[in-house]
Amino acid sequence: MKTTLPILAISLVLCTVLAVENIVEKLGLQEQTAKDFILKDFVGRFSTSPVDDANSEEDTSDKIAAETKIFQIPSAKLLSSVVTGDKKAAAKELCAYVKAYVNSPQFKSDYQQLREATKPESEPSGMDPAQIESFKASIAEMEKQIETLKASPMTPKEAITQYETTVKQMKAQIPTGDPTPNKTKWMKTYPEDPSVMVKARLNEYLQLLATVDFTAQLTGKTVNNQKFAKAAYESQSLRWKAIYRAGKDVNDVASAFAKEWLKELK
Repeated sequence: MKTTLPILAISLVLCTVLAVENIVEKLGLQEQTAKDFILKDFVGRFSTSPVDDANSEEDTSDKIAAETKIFQIPSAKLLSSVVTGDKKAAAKELCAYVKAYVNSPQFKSDYQQLREATKPESEPSGMDPAQIESFKASIAEMEKQIETLKASPMTPKEAITQYETTVKQMKAQIPTGDPTPNKTKWMKTYPEDPSVMVKARLNEYLQLLATVDFTAQLTGKTVNNQKFAKAAYESQSLRWKAIYRAGKDVNDVASAFAKEWLKELK
């Protein structure tokens, strides 16, 4: 488990290093950079291109690459000077900044601009019934091949993963009855009312936090090559690991703040 992600990364729901002006300077962050990360982490999509199922954030066998398309943390070059101080006080300031920005006219404007920029420009071409049946038959055949490959101890796991990814992508291309799937995905990712998105992310953070084991042990002689001793933890998401790295004290502050914020959004 690499430990290059900032320890204060999950001061709030998105595990992003965000700060009031004086802390921005202490962290070595530009304010606009911090706000850009807040917005896109709340959205859960870092691409600014139009939503298109053909270029889905999920269409990759590289787990880390896929996750960084929906969650990222800015690099704060002066973070070490902050974490050696009162982390809980800093976390409170960070949380307050996140909320202040999200409730500001600037956030609403930034969000609407991003929403318009990502509006889909096209929809996938449809298939006639015969094409759909042929496509499904091809998928079924590939699934049989995968089972055969799995039965052979000589088959590399990477090959199986690649086949499974291909099948997943093919299944996603089968018409579901929705004539405008890209628009549907866009509206779900970028709801007209951003408070719907904010509420969802706050709840996601609290749900994920409940699964984090802050007593988990790490292995490795140096910070840069540490891994979780428990394999199940090593396979957890970047968000999960960011929460762990921030520590229980910071998350106690962030979770209490998130709960109070949610009360206002009801």
